Amino acid sequence: MRRAVGYNSERTFSVKILIDDSGSFSWHKPGVSLFAGILLPDRVMPEMLERFGQWRRTIIGKSNRELKGAELTSKQMYAFAYKVLSHAARDPLLTVVGADTRRNPENLISRCRDQVAQQFAYCEKFALQQNPKNKRLAQHYKEGAGWVRKRSPQNFLWVNTLEEQILQCVQHLAAYFIEPEDDAEFESIEIIIDRSFVRRDQQIQFWKEWLRNGLVGRSHRSEAFAILEDWRMRDHPFIRKYERDGVMEFSDLYQKHMRFDDSQTVLGLQVADICAHICYRFHRRDPAVIAAYNYLRPRIVGGGGRSLTLIQFTEQSLFKDSVENHVKLLDVERMRSKAAERRRMRVQAEGESSL
Repeated sequence: MRRAVGYNSERTFSVKILIDDSGSFSWHKPGVSLFAGILLPDRVMPEMLERFGQWRRTIIGKSNRELKGAELTSKQMYAFAYKVLSHAARDPLLTVVGADTRRNPENLISRCRDQVAQQFAYCEKFALQQNPKNKRLAQHYKEGAGWVRKRSPQNFLWVNTLEEQILQCVQHLAAYFIEPEDDAEFESIEIIIDRSFVRRDQQIQFWKEWLRNGLVGRSHRSEAFAILEDWRMRDHPFIRKYERDGVMEFSDLYQKHMRFDDSQTVLGLQVADICAHICYRFHRRDPAVIAAYNYLRPRIVGGGGRSLTLIQFTEQSLFKDSVENHVKLLDVERMRSKAAERRRMRVQAEGESSL
């Protein structure tokens, strides 16, 4: 157990999820491209950023320009891993998710993109069927369909990998920051993603809405979100903010606390960029980064201890029937019923194990 930290009761603490990518997600140079997400509690952020600032000055002096992982030598990357991510502290942690274009055919990705555009287009009709007066929402889906259809296969693979990255980062917060002294950090969660090619305000709105739709859909299709039963007993902030009648509801997190930002001004995103670049080169089998990667590896968390999650599309990723069968309202009551049944079975199993 980590030592307890004295908190100022007048201050609201938070945990940041800082995400940056490395690689082109393209078929020009096929292979792994990926995202690295830093799970960074407030209590360790000032010290980490101070170490980063000191190390950064050894590379670029007093310049305020952005420092990118791609410009670093192998020795500089090792020094970054050693000096910035001090081995004396457990936090921050890393989550790494990628896609391999050798395993995801470009034509298949294009077809998947086109089907998502079809779903957005049908959402326009579906919204008007449910509420003919809500023309603003219908227009939003119409514009979204055209925007998705214009995305390149690389963009589509990029955003789907990002969806999985965000889902895993949020789950890992709940899996690894579980002690009572961690509770205050969950008063606020902020997800900050490097803007990279997402520049114009309208693009940001489309990207956020596409991400939000995908994240909400994935979270309700996937396995139940895992949390400690103890959190309910001690009125944990995560439970208060995101659980509704046994169902985890993250719309507020994805709508109000997730943003694209400029790594030029957010130093934490520069740290994420360098971590992503080290991992990218390692998974592209560059021996020059092995020493730096080995220093990062103990911080990388994933299901079953894995250091990289790869998403993959197959023919089964495509629907073969009508698009109408793949657009529907969320059945919240059914979700609550399933959540209650899972909890009942869990409590029953715990009771039997204690006999």
